[in-house]
Amino acid sequence: MASVGKLGVEVTANDAELRAVMKRAAEATTSAFGKMSKAGESFKTILGGIGVAAIAGGLLAFAKNTFDAAASLDDMAEKTGASVENLSKLD
Repeated sequence: MASVGKLGVEVTANDAELRAVMKRAAEATTSAFGKMSKAGESFKTILGGIGVAAIAGGLLAFAKNTFDAAASLDDMAEKTGASVENLSKLD
């Protein structure tokens, strides 16, 4: 096998440039994690708000059902001539 020549490759690194690139990469990573952390906190706040809204909705539904039951007892008391107190004992 014939040899035509030699090819050599020299790789050099500039230490200061490498450090600068690594520093920028670290800062970008820290920034990204910070943004993800803030997004997580916002998500927790939103979930908390949804929980409060669900509880408030449940309380409103309970109050409405209680009011409707009292109104039904009052209507039945008018129709039957019995007192609301006596009708409520039947439940």
